[in-house]
Order: sequence, then C-alpha cells, then structure tokens
Amino acid sequence: MAGEVVINEQRYNYYQHTYEGFQLFSATAVGNASHAILAEILLDGASVPTARNIIVGDSVEQVQKAYGPGKEDNSDNQHWLIYKMGEKQLMFEIDQQKVSHIMLNTTMSAEQHEVSADQAIALATNAIHTYHLTALDDQCLRYDLDDTSEKAFYIITVREDNHDVSCGGDPDISPRLFDIKVARDNTQILTNADNADGDYRSLVPPATNNQ
Repeated sequence: MAGEVVINEQRYNYYQHTYEGFQLFSATAVGNASHAILAEILLDGASVPTARNIIVGDSVEQVQKAYGPGKEDNSDNQHWLIYKMGEKQLMFEIDQQKVSHIMLNTTMSAEQHEVSADQAIALATNAIHTYHLTALDDQCLRYDLDDTSEKAFYIITVREDNHDVSCGGDPDISPRLFDIKVARDNTQILTNADNADGDYRSLVPPATNNQ
C-alpha cells in the first residue's frame, strides 16, 4: 500500500502496482472494497502505447499531431504537455523534445463510471503480462482498439508487430493473435486467447502491491 487519502469524508487506501514499462495507482474505499478507482497510469517504457499510438520516445510533433497543441506546464523544472478530458487528464513529460513519461490520472472526487480507451489498453497489457497470454516481447505486439462495435466493452485486437528488428518476422505482416475485451465500467476483462473456437473467458487480473 502506498498510502491513504481522504476525499469527501471517505478514506481511500492508495496502492501502487509496478510492471515492466508502466505503473498503475489504484484507490479502494476503506470499508467498501467494491468501490475501487484506477486513479493513475504512468508509462515510462515504450512497450505500452496510448489509444492514439503515442509511446515514450515519440517527438513533441507526434504528440501534437495526435492530440492537438495541448497546455504547457513548466513547473518544478519539468516540461509537460497536458490534455484535459472530462474528469481525466493526459500528460506527456517532454525532455529534449521527446516524450519521457506519459501519465493519465483521474479526479478522485468524481465517481469513475467508465474507463477511458487509454486505461483499457493499459488493463489489457496488464492482463497479457499477468496471465502470460503470449510469449512475444512487448515490442513485438501491436494493439488495435475498437471502441464502437460493443456498447459495454472496448475490444482490443492484439497483433504481432515485427517492425522492431529484434522480433525477426516480416515487418509488412501483422497477424492477429487474439482479442481482449475490457468492460467500460471496469468490471470485466475477457479474452479469446488460447481458444480455437474464439469463445471468450473471463480474466480477473490479481494486482501485485508494492508495500
């Protein structure tokens, strides 16, 4: 557990979950474990893209082409490009004109009824790592997001991506591996990985907390 915060007279336990290339910060209401919020996602590696395919290492120009000019913040000797999306805030830390960190956070005073597309991709990536859904390295995977086909779910198609020379395959071919469905209300994660019939099974990724 990373700490405790009090919001609107409700106490929350704050947890940090660390994985290769990214960190998740969640908050659970004390006395009501079912009331959980994914408060923040921090990407510090190039293996996990945003919903608009921006990764750590991309240029300022690529970020602004994907998201617009944004709002600049130069406080605390750090340079950030900030994009507000309702109760969520997407932030890109810029160092030498390149993205060094990507952060998505949620205003915890607001009820989080729906996860964003970026959160859905992060949750899908977490599930791939937790359940070892593929033996391929992160740099050899591509995530195609479908947020229109199903009202209750984001559908993330995971494909082989051989643009990195370490992957060894044909860079012009991106075969589909499997799909992951993330419920918009953050209650379910499903996948058809390892199922020849294409049927989905439920995943409930266990979180590894840093004490």
